Amino acid sequence: MIEILLATYNGERFLPEQLESITSQSFKDYYILASDDNSSDCTFEILRSYESVLGEKIKVVQSNTHSAKENFYNLLDMADAEYIALCDQDDFWESDRLKKSLKAIQRLEKRYGKETPILVHSGLGDSG
Repeated sequence: MIEILLATYNGERFLPEQLESITSQSFKDYYILASDDNSSDCTFEILRSYESVLGEKIKVVQSNTHSAKENFYNLLDMADAEYIALCDQDDFWESDRLKKSLKAIQRLEKRYGKETPILVHSGLGDSG
């Protein structure tokens, strides 16, 4: 399972497209943990609407950190999956992003072991 950490703040303009790109992933063993940092637009309501559709595939919380960094730190504190993907509200993911990222991580784990922290950055034209 991959836990997707999505930190938001006033992202209503981008959020629906990002959430659709996540739900359209070819790799389906994921869980979304979304934290909205007290947005003044409809961001939180959009997240809640996806919560009602996706059910247990998403959990939405509201924070009051006033900082993107702190919002992500809070999400990292809540995360408990073996694999984590960080996600910005204005990202758009290709449909195979999670699959390619997990494949790259597992390849590196074979080389360096699971005890070694591994970061795979995707989305900048890499071939996976």
